[in-house]
Amino acid sequence: MDEFLREINISVFHEWILMQQDDRYEIRDEGKVIVLENEAASAKTYFRPESIIELELTNRKNLKCEFYLHFRLQNLKHGTQLFKEMMQAFLNVSEDKNTRVLLSCTSGLTTNFFAQMLNEGARSTGLPLEFEACSYNLLADKGVEYDLIMLAPQIGWMEPRVQSIFNRTPVVTIPSKLFAAYDVMGTFAFVKEALEDQDDVPANIERQPLDMKVPVAYDGKVLVIACFTSAHHVHTDYRLYSREHILMNGERVKPDIRPSDLEDIIVMVMKDHPDLSVCSLAFAQGVEEALDVRRVMTGLSRKYNLHYVWNSVAGAAVTGIFAVQDTYDSLAFYTLPRGAQEGRIGSVVKGHLLTGKNSQAGRTGRLPLALSMSPDKLSRTFEGSLELVTKTLAALIAVNAPDMVAYENANVPDAQEVRQALLDYIPEDDLPVIVRIDTPKEYVLIGQNILAVKAVEEQRPDIARRH
Repeated sequence: MDEFLREINISVFHEWILMQQDDRYEIRDEGKVIVLENEAASAKTYFRPESIIELELTNRKNLKCEFYLHFRLQNLKHGTQLFKEMMQAFLNVSEDKNTRVLLSCTSGLTTNFFAQMLNEGARSTGLPLEFEACSYNLLADKGVEYDLIMLAPQIGWMEPRVQSIFNRTPVVTIPSKLFAAYDVMGTFAFVKEALEDQDDVPANIERQPLDMKVPVAYDGKVLVIACFTSAHHVHTDYRLYSREHILMNGERVKPDIRPSDLEDIIVMVMKDHPDLSVCSLAFAQGVEEALDVRRVMTGLSRKYNLHYVWNSVAGAAVTGIFAVQDTYDSLAFYTLPRGAQEGRIGSVVKGHLLTGKNSQAGRTGRLPLALSMSPDKLSRTFEGSLELVTKTLAALIAVNAPDMVAYENANVPDAQEVRQALLDYIPEDDLPVIVRIDTPKEYVLIGQNILAVKAVEEQRPDIARRH
């Protein structure tokens, strides 16, 4: 698009947003930022240099990011469509005006009675609070849906573990004097204090890029796009590489993902780097299911003259893990996102990623494991998740005998617990090093860059020679 026309579209887009008046929120024009806000949520539109628009939605109850992306405006329709997506998420957050609090104890009985009393008190006083209760074992399935988790005093010793599992959701233990007396008003004050102190909850730390032990012998530019799923969002991270050097970083957070999201990233990067030649993508299993990946890749190749490579997140992650260490010759990575019934394994042996026929290696749902109940039911509890992770890793170790195994599962935060459970199946001398990875993002971005370069060298040597 001609830059003059783009600037006109930016101005029209700015004014169009200001016209979106509604009784459900307030609009403020702060020059380079337009803010739409109510008690529940805050939506901001930033107007950056080079025609870059940034959209950000924050849930004001729990300070969680519900929607985030930045893009280069292509035309007015492009901008308004993305803005409407953010506003739909804004209204969804706004409709849920109550702060949701989950109480938990060993069996859920005492907390259930207390939750009923708290709900009656909230209704009579007009406080926007909603309480529910569950047993500790069901916390794995329910906890992610709440703004605050409160543990009964008898399981308060589990608070550090529960906090590590739920990350940005505040977790506190109800003081014994409040719980024993079923002190409703005192508990309301305690809830208010806990929510105000939630900035103290450990955030997702922005980690520095890891040093690679494997050289990247390709001088061209590689755009890596990695798509992950969380409880309610799809996170799309992207990074532009020149060899192992990072030229650009970015992230998108949305309730879903569409092919146009990938196109927006490609267009934005190609505007500043027209010499881009390779686009390398990694998809988590939930994203693969949501998108027809082969059709998406075909559509992208028709629109943008790039060489495309794609892999599973597990394959990219294990390649990245291998690249940042020089101790082990063979290792594996197992990812089982919270609530998922089937995970995926990536394995590297002597520096080579095992992909298998039709790239189907590592589909753990095809393993004939002797489980105590269905994977769906197991994944909903802490104990069940441990069984699922342990038996899957036992099968992996029995077949491949890797030197190290890394795994990703929020419900099983203690790698030593997994190691101990594996002793029921594998002799201690034959157990590999077991490591839990909180988030594989960095390894995936590194690994997918390496896999792209290998694919280019094997499939398109003409591109490799040009650079």
